[in-house]
Amino acid sequence: MNRFEVFKSLAAAALRDVPPTSDVTGRVMAQISPAVRRPALDVPLAVFSGVSVLAASIAAIVAVQAWSVFSDPLAGLFQPLTLVMK
Repeated sequence: MNRFEVFKSLAAAALRDVPPTSDVTGRVMAQISPAVRRPALDVPLAVFSGVSVLAASIAAIVAVQAWSVFSDPLAGLFQPLTLVMK
């Protein structure tokens, strides 16, 4: 018997082998279930986050208005002319 035949016979024996069944889901779920729970809400952090979001939105609104003025600096110069021409 050459090496390939020995390998084929070992492969056939491995295919016939039935592995033992074991159920570990109960133990795994018991270990990870405390980790799945959400932590309690941190009230000071939530308040600070809300105030920060409010300040950032106000700053964004002011920035957009300032950007529209800075994008065309001569608009203020020609705006009275457009009112006269209407």
